[in-house]
Amino acid sequence: MIKPFREETIFTQMADYLGVRYRHGFTHSISPSEEKICPLLLTSEHLAIMPSEWIIQLHQAASSLDHELMN
Repeated sequence: MIKPFREETIFTQMADYLGVRYRHGFTHSISPSEEKICPLLLTSEHLAIMPSEWIIQLHQAASSLDHELMN
């Protein structure tokens, strides 16, 4: 990947390497039963207010699949 990074390139690379697919413009309403299972749905709005160091640590924990570090 060449700098400067383009958002489209990053998402394309993630799709290629991780096999993810994106649903653009998708919004999901949480049903009451889903809310009981997962009371906190982490959204981009939540991430926007978090300190960058916390986001970096969350990314590292998720990358290493360390569930204890993610809590």
